[in-house]
Amino acid sequence: MPSDSKARSLREGERYVQLGKISLAINEYLKVVKEDPEDVLTLNTLGDLYLRLGKGDDAKRLFLQVAEIYTRNNFLLKAIAVYRKILIADPQ
Repeated sequence: MPSDSKARSLREGERYVQLGKISLAINEYLKVVKEDPEDVLTLNTLGDLYLRLGKGDDAKRLFLQVAEIYTRNNFLLKAIAVYRKILIADPQ
Protein backbone atom coordinates (compact mmCIF):
# COMPACT_ATOMS: atom_id res chain seq x y z
CA MET A 1 0.00 0.00 0.00
CA PRO A 2 1.53 3.32 -0.96
CA SER A 3 2.30 5.42 2.09
CA ASP A 4 -0.15 8.17 1.09
CA SER A 5 -2.95 5.62 0.80
CA LYS A 6 -2.00 4.11 4.16
CA ALA A 7 -1.89 7.54 5.77
CA ARG A 8 -5.29 8.40 4.29
CA SER A 9 -6.84 5.18 5.62
CA LEU A 10 -5.33 5.79 9.06
CA ARG A 11 -6.66 9.37 9.09
CA GLU A 12 -10.11 8.23 7.99
CA GLY A 13 -10.13 5.48 10.61
CA GLU A 14 -9.19 7.96 13.30
CA ARG A 15 -11.88 10.37 12.13
CA TYR A 16 -14.52 7.62 12.23
CA VAL A 17 -13.49 6.68 15.76
CA GLN A 18 -13.90 10.30 16.87
CA LEU A 19 -17.36 10.33 15.29
CA GLY A 20 -18.26 7.09 17.07
CA LYS A 21 -18.55 5.16 13.81
CA ILE A 22 -16.54 2.18 14.98
CA SER A 23 -17.55 -0.22 12.18
CA LEU A 24 -16.45 2.26 9.52
CA ALA A 25 -13.18 2.82 11.38
CA ILE A 26 -12.58 -0.93 11.46
CA ASN A 27 -13.07 -1.10 7.70
CA GLU A 28 -10.42 1.59 7.18
CA TYR A 29 -7.94 -0.08 9.51
CA LEU A 30 -8.54 -3.46 7.84
CA LYS A 31 -7.37 -1.90 4.57
CA VAL A 32 -4.08 -1.05 6.24
CA VAL A 33 -3.45 -4.50 7.74
CA LYS A 34 -4.44 -6.20 4.51
CA GLU A 35 -1.43 -4.55 2.89
CA ASP A 36 0.82 -4.62 5.96
CA PRO A 37 -0.12 -7.59 8.19
CA GLU A 38 2.75 -6.82 10.61
CA ASP A 39 1.59 -3.28 11.44
CA VAL A 40 1.31 -3.88 15.17
CA LEU A 41 -0.07 -0.45 15.99
CA THR A 42 -2.98 -0.87 13.59
CA LEU A 43 -3.57 -4.49 14.64
CA ASN A 44 -3.65 -3.37 18.27
CA THR A 45 -6.04 -0.52 17.44
CA LEU A 46 -8.32 -2.95 15.61
CA GLY A 47 -8.33 -5.22 18.65
CA ASP A 48 -9.34 -2.31 20.87
CA LEU A 49 -12.13 -1.37 18.48
CA TYR A 50 -13.44 -4.93 18.36
CA LEU A 51 -13.51 -4.91 22.17
CA ARG A 52 -15.59 -1.73 22.07
CA LEU A 53 -18.08 -3.54 19.85
CA GLY A 54 -18.16 -6.52 22.23
CA LYS A 55 -16.39 -8.81 19.76
CA GLY A 56 -13.94 -10.38 22.20
CA ASP A 57 -13.00 -13.31 19.97
CA ASP A 58 -11.97 -11.02 17.12
CA ALA A 59 -10.07 -8.80 19.54
CA LYS A 60 -8.30 -11.79 21.06
CA ARG A 61 -7.25 -13.05 17.61
CA LEU A 62 -5.70 -9.69 16.75
CA PHE A 63 -4.05 -9.27 20.14
CA LEU A 64 -2.48 -12.74 19.77
CA GLN A 65 -1.06 -11.64 16.43
CA VAL A 66 0.40 -8.51 18.01
CA ALA A 67 1.88 -10.44 20.94
CA GLU A 68 3.46 -12.99 18.60
CA ILE A 69 5.06 -10.24 16.50
CA TYR A 70 6.39 -8.50 19.61
CA THR A 71 7.75 -11.80 20.96
CA ARG A 72 9.40 -12.66 17.65
CA ASN A 73 11.10 -9.24 17.64
CA ASN A 74 12.20 -9.52 21.31
CA PHE A 75 9.88 -6.80 22.60
CA LEU A 76 8.92 -9.01 25.51
CA LEU A 77 7.53 -6.33 27.83
CA LYS A 78 5.23 -5.13 25.07
CA ALA A 79 4.19 -8.74 24.42
CA ILE A 80 3.33 -9.17 28.10
CA ALA A 81 1.21 -6.02 28.04
CA VAL A 82 -0.71 -7.35 25.04
CA TYR A 83 -1.21 -10.74 26.73
CA ARG A 84 -2.78 -8.83 29.62
CA LYS A 85 -5.22 -7.28 27.14
CA ILE A 86 -6.04 -10.80 25.94
CA LEU A 87 -6.93 -11.77 29.50
CA ILE A 88 -9.29 -8.80 29.64
CA ALA A 89 -10.89 -9.85 26.34
CA ASP A 90 -11.17 -13.49 27.46
CA PRO A 91 -10.56 -14.22 31.14
CA GLN A 92 -10.72 -17.97 30.46
